[in-house]
Amino acid sequence: RDLATHLYRTGRLAAGAPLHRVTAELAERLGVRSRILPMSDARIETRLKTAAGDLHFQEYFVREHWRPAVHEIYWTGLDEASPAPGVAEALEAAQLVLIAPSNPSISIGPILRVPGMRSLLRAAREKTVAVSPLIGGRAVKGPTVELLRAEGARPDALGVAERYQDLASGFVLDTEDAALAPAIAALGYRIALRPTMLDDVDSARDVASTAVDLLREPAAA
Repeated sequence: RDLATHLYRTGRLAAGAPLHRVTAELAERLGVRSRILPMSDARIETRLKTAAGDLHFQEYFVREHWRPAVHEIYWTGLDEASPAPGVAEALEAAQLVLIAPSNPSISIGPILRVPGMRSLLRAAREKTVAVSPLIGGRAVKGPTVELLRAEGARPDALGVAERYQDLASGFVLDTEDAALAPAIAALGYRIALRPTMLDDVDSARDVASTAVDLLREPAAA
């Protein structure tokens, strides 16, 4: 199914279909009821300057198993990019915007760098909650800590909170990082302490419910 998805997407894009339309077609074929939108219809690539040379992200992550030291992360295609059709309307209509606990550098980072995206999210700040991707200063998987360091950011939950400060008003922090709660709250966040290891449906529901509850609290001073 994974291979078929890639082949279908590649074929449709080569035929000139925009990515947001191809994404909707795939969701319908796979029986996904939620509406899924790409960040942009533009072709954007994540690249890294590493000790092993200039690598596409997939080369770094899959072929090199994220072993080479990273000196810089950059993107191609951003100059021609804009938010995909429907993104602005979806953010405006949403009751809650959740910044998922994905890698801030190479998962969330490219989305925020699409021209116009950050201003859309700033407008939704009061209904946006971010979930920390780190537990006890460690990533659940992948090179989150390494890439935060490569960008010159603090490689902990406080560093992530600083990155999203102008975009989110709530922050879900793992209980192992409770010592960072006062510093994160000082950035203007409502804070919730919760186990954030999403290893089953129940834990994912708990974090989502926590995010909803945060929005009901008075805004941080």
